[in-house]
Amino acid sequence: MNHALSIIAGAVIAPEERFGASLQLSVVGMLVVFSALALIQIMLVLLERATRQAPAPEPVVASVVASPAPPPAAPITDGIAPEIIAVISAAVVAAVGTGARITRIRLAGKEAESMWSDLGRRDQHTSHRLRKKSQ
Repeated sequence: MNHALSIIAGAVIAPEERFGASLQLSVVGMLVVFSALALIQIMLVLLERATRQAPAPEPVVASVVASPAPPPAAPITDGIAPEIIAVISAAVVAAVGTGARITRIRLAGKEAESMWSDLGRRDQHTSHRLRKKSQ
C-alpha cells in the first residue's frame, strides 16, 4: 500500500487533493461559526430592543409648607471640610434614601492603611515556597 495516498470514505485521495479538501472543510467550518455568531448578535440586538424600557417621566416636585422640624444633631466631623461632608451626605441619600442619618464622619487613620498593606505583605511572603539547599 502506498503511504502517500489516504483513504477517506472508501475513496483513495492523493496528497494534493487532501489539501484542497482540508482547505474547503476549514472555510466551510469558519463560515458556519461566523454565521452562528452573526445570528446570535442579531438575536441579542432584537432582544435588547424588545426589552428596552421607556424613559421614566420627570418626577413632580410638590412644595409643602410644614412646621419646621427640629434641627438634627450635628454629626461629628473631625475637621473635615463642609464640601466633603455635603458630598458624603448626598451619596448616602442617593444610595440609601432620605431615612438615613449620618452620625459620624472621620478620616481613616494610618491603622486602616497599615492593615491592608500588612495583609498584602503577608500574602506575598506566604506565596513563596522555600527549598532547602541540597548538599
